[in-house]
Amino acid sequence: METNNKELDVKLSKKARKLQKDFVLAENLEQVRSHKVNTSVIYGINLKMAFRNPGVLVGFFIHLILTMSLIVVEVNNGILTQDINKLGLYKTLIYAMGTISTVFAVLLHLLFLFKKQKKSGIHAIELRAGLVSWKSYAIRCSVSFTISMVATIILFIFGAIYQQMTNPPAALYASFVYSQIFFLGFLSIIILLIMLPILIFSSTMVGTLFATVVMFVFTLTPVFSSLKFKFTGSMKAPDDYSLKLSLLNEFYNNLKDTNNGKEIFGDEANSNGESTTLKQLESNIQKMSQNSSDTMENLRLDFSNNRLFGNYGSQQLPLTESDFASGKTKWNFYNSETRQFSTNFNNIISSTMLYNSLNIGQSNYDWSYIVGKPKSIFENTTIQKVLDAIYNAVDTHKNQFSADNSSKLSPLFYTQYTQYNYQSEPTSNVMIENFTNKLIDLLPEYSSLISNIRDIYSKYYPIFIASEAKILGNQSPYLLDNRTASKFKSKNHFYTSQLKTTGYMEGGYSSSIGLTIDYKDLVSGGAFETDNPDWGKTGLADLTEEQQAIYDKNIEVADMYYKHPELTILNWFIINCWYEVFTLNLSSPDDLYNYYNQAKAGSGLTTDISRHFGVMSSGIFTNPSINDSYNSSMTSGIYQGQTVSVSNILDYEKYLPTYNKSYTPLRPILEAGSIKYKQAFIIPLAFAIYLLIAAPLSYLGYLAYNKKIKV
Repeated sequence: METNNKELDVKLSKKARKLQKDFVLAENLEQVRSHKVNTSVIYGINLKMAFRNPGVLVGFFIHLILTMSLIVVEVNNGILTQDINKLGLYKTLIYAMGTISTVFAVLLHLLFLFKKQKKSGIHAIELRAGLVSWKSYAIRCSVSFTISMVATIILFIFGAIYQQMTNPPAALYASFVYSQIFFLGFLSIIILLIMLPILIFSSTMVGTLFATVVMFVFTLTPVFSSLKFKFTGSMKAPDDYSLKLSLLNEFYNNLKDTNNGKEIFGDEANSNGESTTLKQLESNIQKMSQNSSDTMENLRLDFSNNRLFGNYGSQQLPLTESDFASGKTKWNFYNSETRQFSTNFNNIISSTMLYNSLNIGQSNYDWSYIVGKPKSIFENTTIQKVLDAIYNAVDTHKNQFSADNSSKLSPLFYTQYTQYNYQSEPTSNVMIENFTNKLIDLLPEYSSLISNIRDIYSKYYPIFIASEAKILGNQSPYLLDNRTASKFKSKNHFYTSQLKTTGYMEGGYSSSIGLTIDYKDLVSGGAFETDNPDWGKTGLADLTEEQQAIYDKNIEVADMYYKHPELTILNWFIINCWYEVFTLNLSSPDDLYNYYNQAKAGSGLTTDISRHFGVMSSGIFTNPSINDSYNSSMTSGIYQGQTVSVSNILDYEKYLPTYNKSYTPLRPILEAGSIKYKQAFIIPLAFAIYLLIAAPLSYLGYLAYNKKIKV
């Protein structure tokens, strides 16, 4: 009997506590009749109740923990390594998992606010307290919105803290992490507006099923819509002239009014009214190659296929450098100028001079030890003056520069490639900020130029090293495959003052091995077997004492490049940015027309709503051109394509080397007019439009709520 009384007392006590809570709630709600401000009290009570509900908390923390974990993985494996291919994969993963967790979290707090509270009588209490239905509905929408925004703010705070902890590239971090967090916050609002009418009007089961359908539609639609581009072969990275011109515009405009800019962009007419720069370059190239050919065409030479594979026989032979050196086979050499094979070793010399200067930034070698050759391609030009000043500063103060990057191979100069299941030699990210900052202290007269290159390199670095990207023409000249990787890591190949060529065996399959040849071996001729004793007018001769000194100095230059690879990177950027300010480095005018047609086709994104949310999931805080390149990975499950293009790209056709025959003084191509961009899809505008489209659904939700609350 006593036990039953105790149980009854406990039950009465629980009911009393519940009635007390309801009384307090009703008392608070009663205040609404006397003062409008107390609507905020109801909002606060509902918000507090929501954050005490287990279901709401489960959805809230699952969303936070999952998103934070994915951000950590993305930052560590994609952003810090600046690997665009991996970022494409992580973008797809964060979009899919983030969408699922967002829908799940929104569903749980909507079920609590509109289903559980109605069932427990909270809605009825508010109505009896005098709260009109539209205010009751608005309060619940506000609570749901607040929960989503609290989660978004926490994610932003986490993102900011993790950025300080890891110090990633700011542009990449903003384009992905911050943009993805912003998108998930936006998505929670859209999901809220879509689910309100159905969830309120239907049963809990139907509403949950509808939320599941919404979850899969939003998650899978961008992925499946991208498959058609993969199957049709359209999902490929186009030549990004939008980004090329943006980079050149940045390089030119930041320098044009400085002393550095006036020095390197200035060109005068000689007594015949011809460009002094072009005539000097022509003279150097003719001495270098002993062939009379167009100057700008020679400078435009693209060595990205320097290591061509040509099938000149049915059997592939395991050729090695030892086979080459022993003279066991007869060799021809590929002439990068004429694109033909030749035993004229003058081609090896001229090709090396072009290649070193334009493709790998090794522009400080002195080639005058070879009879009749200029010191460099850019001898007696303003650009060589700059390059020499930079090298001399590093050489004079070499002990003040860190050698942390010594011997590293930058992916800027390599195209990764693997054959026969061998692993290719890995490259290393080489950043130049510390190197250039020290150089600015030593060369204040060139601070504008060096700091400009430093900032451009930092900003565009992930795009430059992406395997699909090619912004400036003379880029990624080497194929880094398993048979050549070991040599690339030594000073005997990349960091060398020796001559470089690609060997081919007569009548056999071309060798994939790039060769380095010592000048003295060419002079002796003992290492080569050839049917043609006439090697052309090379001026080959034994070195005099003076020439030997130059030859030895070049070895020291190679050692400097080996110890400070930042120097080759800085040289490469200066040369190629300077060159393309005057003429775009393209293979042919057809490239511009192909880009123009691709840009027109890319405008289909405007109406292809199935891809919109996938595109919007990153890049809102980034320049559109850069964002397009960040999302150019072929491994991404979400195809973005081009959201922005240069609408007046054909205006630049007249500046191509093909048409530069007049030798008029050089003028920057951007001096003539501004770049005109056309955006097929504006991400910030898309956010605003989708919010406007979804906003009326909130009224439908109110109509359903107003009807259901009175039942």
